[in-house]
Amino acid sequence: MKRLIAGAVCLFLIACTGQNEIQPSQLTDREQWMVSSFADYFFLFDYHLKEDYQEIELWAEQWQNGELANEQPYLYTTQVDTKGSLLFSVTNDEEADSAEITIGTIESEGSGTASFVLDFPHDNVDYVLSENTFPEGEWNDEVVFAILGFDTSENFGDSVTISSFETPDQLQDELANYKEAFVFKGKLIK
Repeated sequence: MKRLIAGAVCLFLIACTGQNEIQPSQLTDREQWMVSSFADYFFLFDYHLKEDYQEIELWAEQWQNGELANEQPYLYTTQVDTKGSLLFSVTNDEEADSAEITIGTIESEGSGTASFVLDFPHDNVDYVLSENTFPEGEWNDEVVFAILGFDTSENFGDSVTISSFETPDQLQDELANYKEAFVFKGKLIK
């Protein structure tokens, strides 16, 4: 009986902590197939905000050989609901040597997206997808959601280390291992 009461108290305290929650979406095979039918690469995250925020800024940075290739990130800003999903996707157009980045939000009141077309040489053979698993489950400041890296060399890594999502200098060092990379970030605005 004491364990049951202690468990109930712990669950109550966890529910009352007021932390914003974020995690990669758990898609069924069917949902994954549907999303992959319109994007070559994608990342989807579910969030639940416990604090009052007005907007969310989501953006993509393009990196080449460890250097930021675009001074102005591909930015999407919108009002934010307390619960919803975030989408980052990349669709290749090999004929035009370009890629389309789509950033969006999906909420109960509707959805919104922004798309950006950028030059993207398609001689990149290998790629790595790494997403932040948010081990603490929190989201309060600017975060790196995911990284999509491409390379043709043999020095290609299998994935980006989890600590790189939290340490900007380490992330930049790891991005030097990729010929081309997209870094997907976001932050909440009160």
